[in-house]
Amino acid sequence: MVRKIRVGMIGASWWGELMFVPALHSHENAELVAIASRNAEAGTDFAQRHGIARHFTDYREMLRDGGLEAVIVATPDDQHRDMTLAALDAWLHVLCEKPLALNSADAEIMLRRAEASGRVHLINYTWRWQPCFQYLKALVDGGYVGRPLRAQFSFAGGWAHERNYQWRQDGERANGVLGDLGSHMIELSNWIIGRATSVSAHTPVLIDRAGFDGRTPRPANDTAHLTLTYANGAEGVIDVTTLTHLAGDVRLGARIDGTGGSVALDFEPLGPNAGAHLSGMRLGETGVLPLPIPPEFEATPPEAHMDIYQQRSVGARLFIDAILSGVQPTPGFAEGLAVQRVIDAALISHRERRWVDL
Repeated sequence: MVRKIRVGMIGASWWGELMFVPALHSHENAELVAIASRNAEAGTDFAQRHGIARHFTDYREMLRDGGLEAVIVATPDDQHRDMTLAALDAWLHVLCEKPLALNSADAEIMLRRAEASGRVHLINYTWRWQPCFQYLKALVDGGYVGRPLRAQFSFAGGWAHERNYQWRQDGERANGVLGDLGSHMIELSNWIIGRATSVSAHTPVLIDRAGFDGRTPRPANDTAHLTLTYANGAEGVIDVTTLTHLAGDVRLGARIDGTGGSVALDFEPLGPNAGAHLSGMRLGETGVLPLPIPPEFEATPPEAHMDIYQQRSVGARLFIDAILSGVQPTPGFAEGLAVQRVIDAALISHRERRWVDL
């Protein structure tokens, strides 16, 4: 008989519908049995559309009475801490959306509680599982660039021009584009280059926007530029924004220069121009060469970037596999805490106009 991991999800958003529901439905050992949403109508509709047996308006009731083994926390950033701790106290495995918390103090509490519980914990840093970043990591680890000297990571979108209320741009609930897109790039740089040791940052608010229900807003940054040093002597730049008109839906990039070569990535994951393009040049070569992604890294078909989360042991599928095997996956809460420390340092750097050591 096939073992089924009974999963509940907190949050009934479009992101949960895009990322987690298809992934769980694709895994033979997973069963999404409950959804929690404060909006009863939204929760009921979500459950009916996706064949979820139970829906709750109070996540605590779901954790207590839902008959769960695992939970996915897919809610705004300011709710991650309390929901994750409640799930761990209920002896449940936890997949938490990124970033782990609002600050490193909360992130450290979450990590220590998870470690003490012995439960599986995972953070949904989606881009590290994309074939193009997997191959970029393999190239760097395999010595294509020699010793990395400088790294650059970028992530751009354009939704800051929508002046409506957005919780990601609410300084009471999130850390702006630095916490949203920046956390992805920080995690990628930590993974590919190594842990950062210091940061200097500029994290301004360049567009005025509405507060919630007429409140005076405390806006969060809509662009962020970080300069970093790493323990291995490399330097890095992370540039993220929601101000561009040129990204389509979103656009990601990376370039790594080393003692023996350079490699660059341009990645547009969604829309009519979707595709990933890697190129490189090594010491002694006379021109830049395309670096096609090998088939073993790709989704099936290659252009179906989002299908990777329903095909391989990544994201929610990795979460289920880790529960079954009893092996703690990466990126877990330790990696989330490392990212949060860079975010905290970047905010201090901007506020105090100085370099901050990590």
